[in-house]
Amino acid sequence: MRNIKRLLSVFIALTFILTVFSGCSNSGSNENNTVTLQDATMPEAATTIEETTEPELKIETSSDSERIYENVSDYTFIPDDRVLGVWQFADYVQNIEDFNPDNLQNPDINYFQNINFIDNGTATFTFDDYNDTCEWTKGYLIWRGWQVVPAYTVKNINNTDYIFIELKSGDYTNRRQKPWYYVLKKVSADDIKYYYLNHKYPNEQWYSTVLSDISKVGKNEPIIALREQPCDYTQSIRFDESSLSAKDEIWAYDMRSCDVSQMDLSVIKSYNDITFDSLTKFPADSAKLPAGFNEEYMLEYNKNPGLGIRELHEQGITGAGVSIAIIDQGLLPDHEQYKDNLMYYERIHSSGNTAAMHGSAVSSIAVGKSIGVAPDAKLYYIADTNGHYLENGDYEFDASIIADCILRILDINKNLPENEKIRVISISRGYNANDKGYKEITEAIDKANSENVFVITTSTDMYYKNFIIYGADRDYLANPDDFKSYEPASWIRSDLYSGVNHQNDTIFPMGSRTYASCTGEQNYEIGYEGGLSWAVPWCAGFYALCCQVKPDITPQEFIEVVNATSISAESINDGKTYIFGKIVNPVEVIKTLQDK
Repeated sequence: MRNIKRLLSVFIALTFILTVFSGCSNSGSNENNTVTLQDATMPEAATTIEETTEPELKIETSSDSERIYENVSDYTFIPDDRVLGVWQFADYVQNIEDFNPDNLQNPDINYFQNINFIDNGTATFTFDDYNDTCEWTKGYLIWRGWQVVPAYTVKNINNTDYIFIELKSGDYTNRRQKPWYYVLKKVSADDIKYYYLNHKYPNEQWYSTVLSDISKVGKNEPIIALREQPCDYTQSIRFDESSLSAKDEIWAYDMRSCDVSQMDLSVIKSYNDITFDSLTKFPADSAKLPAGFNEEYMLEYNKNPGLGIRELHEQGITGAGVSIAIIDQGLLPDHEQYKDNLMYYERIHSSGNTAAMHGSAVSSIAVGKSIGVAPDAKLYYIADTNGHYLENGDYEFDASIIADCILRILDINKNLPENEKIRVISISRGYNANDKGYKEITEAIDKANSENVFVITTSTDMYYKNFIIYGADRDYLANPDDFKSYEPASWIRSDLYSGVNHQNDTIFPMGSRTYASCTGEQNYEIGYEGGLSWAVPWCAGFYALCCQVKPDITPQEFIEVVNATSISAESINDGKTYIFGKIVNPVEVIKTLQDK
C-alpha cells in the first residue's frame, strides 16, 4: 500500500508540473494520466471541529479548448490572523470532511510541502522541487503565474489548526474535475530547530562553530567567544605598473595596503577609480596623482554617514537604548569604531582564521562612533559562512545557515531587558525562492517579524511589502549631506538608461563610504563603487534611530514612512532625465515619527 501511495504521489506531482509549466495537456493522453483515488476508504470525520466562513472574492474565470483560467484583477486585501506563519503538509484528501488526523489517507503524497503566510498579503510556498511566492487575501490564494485562485479553509480539529487548500492542478484546469485538498498543519514557532549541526559535506572541517554563553547576556558585559586576528592584505592584493591596464569592475584600481609611492598615478583619469586604505603609500609628489586626489582628506571626509544623520546625532538621536545584530563574515572585535558597542560575538559555521573585510565594514557603517548611523546602539554579531566550498571549486549558497543565525539571535534577545532588545538584524546577503534553505530562512524571518525584529537583507522585497532596497554612489569629494550628490551605481546604469524601471527602489548611501578596515584597530578603507552590502547596515542603523524615537515602531510602519518622505533621485544621461529611485530622507522620517 505504501508503494502505491508513493506512485500516486509521483503521478500527482507530474500532473501538477505539466499543468503549471505548459499551461495545457494532450487531450489524447488525459484519460490515461488522470489520477483518481475514488476507491480509497474514507474515515469518519474527526470531532471537535471549529469552522469559519470565508468572504467572497470576485474571481474572473475564462476558458479555451485547453484549460480554465482564473484571475483577480482588483481586490482589497483582507487580513486573516489565523493563517499567519508556517504550515507543514499533513495529508491529501478528496473532501474536507474526509480528513481525520488520527487516520491519514495519503501522507506520502507530499508534493506541496509547506506554505508561509506573511502579514503583508504575500505567501511563500515550497514544493519538493520548486519554491515561489503568491498573493493571498482572506479565504484565497492568488497564483497569478499559474492563473488559478484556490480557496482555503481553516479548521481547528481537536485543538490543532489545519488549513485545507484546493489543489487546482490539471485535473481541475484541464479536465474540469472538482479539486482535491492539500491539508497542512500549523507549525509552532517552538518547532523551528537549528539546522547547521546536520551539515554533512566532505570539507565540513573548514568551518567552525564557536558559541558564546547566552546565559551571560544582559549583564552589560561584552561576551566574546574568540578574538579574530587582523587580516593581511599584502598576501592577496598586489599593484604595479601592469595593474594600470586592468581596471577591476568592482574595485577599479585596488591599492589597499600597497606601496605605490614610486609609481606615476596621474595617468588615472578619475580619483574615484582609486580604492585605498590607511596602509596605502602614495607618491609624495602630487603631480604623480590624479587631479584633486588627497587620501587623508578623503578618508576623513567620507566618514560622514550623510543625508543629515549627524544633524540627528546632535539632537541626541544616536540609537541609544537599541541593539542591532549583524550576521556577516569574521569580525575584528577591537576596532576603535565599534569596540565599545560590541556586546556579543560568536561563530556559526564560519570559515577562515582571521577577520574579514566585510565584517569591520558593515559594523562601522551601522554603529561606528564617527562613521556609523547609530553610534550609540549596541552590537550583537554572529560570523558565518553562508554556504559550502565544494570539492570542484564551486560555492553552494545555503540560506538555512543564515536562518540558524537569525534563530540564534532571537534566542539571545530573550535574555535582554526590554530597553536593550535587538530590534533589527543586518544581513548583507540576498536570496531567492530557488535557493537551498529558502524555506528555513523564510521561517526564521517570519519568526523574527512576529517578535517585531526587522530582518534587512539585500532581498528585502522577498518578505516585506513595497521595500526594494538599493544604494547610490557619490563622488569622493561630493557633499554626503546633499541629496543631489548621489548618482546611480555603475552596475545599474545600463539597465536604467535602457528603460528598466527603478523608480520604486528605496535608495540608501552606498559608495564613497570610509569604513573600518579588518587590517588593524585604527585602519580604514574607502572605495567609490559601493554595493548593497553597505546599504543594508546603513538602513539597519537608521532603523535603530527610529526605534529610539518611537519604541513601538514596526518594520512595515518604518517602510511606509520612508516611502512617504523620500526624495526622488534623478540622473541625467545624454540630455534625458531618469528617475533611479527614492532617496531616504532621515530628518523628515524622524520628524514624522516624532509627530505620531
